Amino acid sequence: MDTLISTVFVCGVILLANLSQDWADQARRLVFWGVPITLGLLSFSLLLQPLVPSVNSDGTSRVVNTGAVFGVGLLGLLACGFSTGILISPELRMRLRQRLPTYEPHSPVHTLAVLLALLSVFLTLANLSLSGGTEGMAAQISENPPQAIDLLGSLLLYSSAALLGVGLGTRRTLPQALARLGLSQPTRADLLRGIGYGGTLFFAVSLVSLAWSAFDPQGYAQQTSAAQAISNAVGSSLVMGFLLALSASIGEELLFRGAIQPIFGGLFSAIYFVLLHWQYTATLAALIIFFVALAFGWLRWRYNTQSAIVAHFVYNFLPFVMLALLGDSA
Repeated sequence: MDTLISTVFVCGVILLANLSQDWADQARRLVFWGVPITLGLLSFSLLLQPLVPSVNSDGTSRVVNTGAVFGVGLLGLLACGFSTGILISPELRMRLRQRLPTYEPHSPVHTLAVLLALLSVFLTLANLSLSGGTEGMAAQISENPPQAIDLLGSLLLYSSAALLGVGLGTRRTLPQALARLGLSQPTRADLLRGIGYGGTLFFAVSLVSLAWSAFDPQGYAQQTSAAQAISNAVGSSLVMGFLLALSASIGEELLFRGAIQPIFGGLFSAIYFVLLHWQYTATLAALIIFFVALAFGWLRWRYNTQSAIVAHFVYNFLPFVMLALLGDSA
């Protein structure tokens, strides 16, 4: 239900940003201001968090890193100030254009993209800090493992945001929207290319992970505990592994590489991708995800988005295949 509400809200705001009527212009100004207001209120609540006892749903005390919570609160205030500046200062938007040549400072859609990026990253970091870091996230995932409906809801949210964000139904027809997302008629070459790159990335990352776990087993286990919790929750179920890989590959590639990358470029899109996955990885693990995101972005730029989708799917699904094979041979 929460995912459905989020999808309806996000898609409604994106649709409003794409409309050109006068009433829509007035309405979106009010809606857009909700982002800095939300950032400000949530940031102050985090700054006051050390004064409020934290408890779990069962009534037990929750261990919270007050320094991390306070730091995220300060970052939220900075994001609040920056989002306010984006809304009131054409000069700031023009400076952003100098950094991002494909960013259009007068586009409500591009402005909304910046605002939602700031808000989503802040919510991710706030959730991570309040949960007690990656280990706390791992405990939450173990208690409430992802269900098929959650994965499909995530796919709906990301794909709808991508399609409406590029103007489907307002500025572009369906063929035009698909072309803007970098999608074309799939070919055998796209499939083979995606399989090859996805498999290569998986085995390259596996080698790095093996070396990391050998030199720093404790750090590796701690920093990848949340990602490992997802794998444990799915277990050897290839069906759930397939759904997880499919939802992530289609939804995330349509949004990050298809819709966002042409506006903010491959580097900033990869950084944004990593920040939204920060609750599952940290430090070196995040660096690995960053280079993987760059690889997906290169596939989208060099070839097309469906190649990146296939590569992303293979990269995500191979661990579950390996787990199933190892389980059968045990």
